Amino acid sequence: MRRPAPAPPRRRNAGTVARFAAAILLLAPSPARADSFTLAQQPPAPPDAGHYARAAFTAQGETRDANSGATRGFKISGSIWRPQPAGSGPKTALIEIAPEPQTTTGDIYEIARKRGATLVFIAPDAAGSRDAQRDALRALALRLRKAEGSAFVIGRGDGDAAIADFARAELNTSENGARFFDALLLHNPPPPAPPDKTPRNAPLIIETLDSRVFWGAARRPAQQETRADNRRLFYLAGVAAPATAADNCAAPINPRRAEPAHRALLAALFDWVQKGVVPPASRPPLLTPARDIAFPGTPGAPSPPAGERLVPATDADGNETSGLLLPDAALPIGTFTARNAARDIKGPACAGGAFIAFAATKAQREATRDPRLSLTERYGSRAYFVATLRVIADKLVKDRLLLPEDADAFVAAAKTAPF
Repeated sequence: MRRPAPAPPRRRNAGTVARFAAAILLLAPSPARADSFTLAQQPPAPPDAGHYARAAFTAQGETRDANSGATRGFKISGSIWRPQPAGSGPKTALIEIAPEPQTTTGDIYEIARKRGATLVFIAPDAAGSRDAQRDALRALALRLRKAEGSAFVIGRGDGDAAIADFARAELNTSENGARFFDALLLHNPPPPAPPDKTPRNAPLIIETLDSRVFWGAARRPAQQETRADNRRLFYLAGVAAPATAADNCAAPINPRRAEPAHRALLAALFDWVQKGVVPPASRPPLLTPARDIAFPGTPGAPSPPAGERLVPATDADGNETSGLLLPDAALPIGTFTARNAARDIKGPACAGGAFIAFAATKAQREATRDPRLSLTERYGSRAYFVATLRVIADKLVKDRLLLPEDADAFVAAAKTAPF
């Protein structure tokens, strides 16, 4: 599906940024459920290394239910980062309920910065109830279009965030028929139940999942995909819940993270929204009953899985074999699991997964009775390992599932593999 990008909005001079705080208070009320909405900003801070002019804001408003006539208010706070200088392409805004980051360097927000996007962060501890969050997001999305001329508005959310609610087309449609969000990047959202065909005003959606949705307390249903052409789903193989060394975990913590995939997929989402370039095809997990997983009897590994739940299939080493396999999952140096045992059984459960490294040599693995092949048995030499990983990384870059700079980082890390 190719969506033609609209003509770029009229560019605004630097004075517009300074006048925005005063002008926005004079705008007529939004026709999209908000009877009143005001947004006040502090003066923008000096641009951060020439990248953004940051301004804290508070916003409040009141909405009226069209059916009952009942009203409810909302009040939020956060920050708006405007690119300096403004980008040359269609103006785009990225909204997220998240703490304001310290920097965008090397982060997912770097992708948005390179595309000249305005960033809006809503403080989680001041976001209010679920209904209030939705009302605030609607009002902000419309104001970014009206007051700042944003041609596109993208939402990003982790878990069961209010932004995920706008995946439902009826919630994403304003009273005058306009949409609030053009696209969403959602990580571990609630299971979707959309129609097979794309409804009117449905946003473009890229969803990512990690192991928490299968091994956590709230189990994910087996049905993962939809035939709707506005969605993509990627299971991030071998990525577990974030954890730290301070957590009550018996085995070493699984260090794999979602950020390299998220950076590439956010870039693909920008291209989908702004240019109509369709993203890569979905890569869902292949699920199997937990009891059927062959988990190796490796010293230090957590207990084998049990129960009737469906989980991503694994190979004989315990590594997941389906979904989006980043280079360190496609060519592993150990077993990356979604589970970890508690070091102190009287303490809290371990929040992260486990990483059980492969032995370097056959002699070392035999000494510990590790049934998994050693690194030298698998790959021969470090040089072969690095060269093969480069091929895998370059293929993912070609498929637009990894950025070139992240591919280089994976290769650099491979050069330090413990052969």
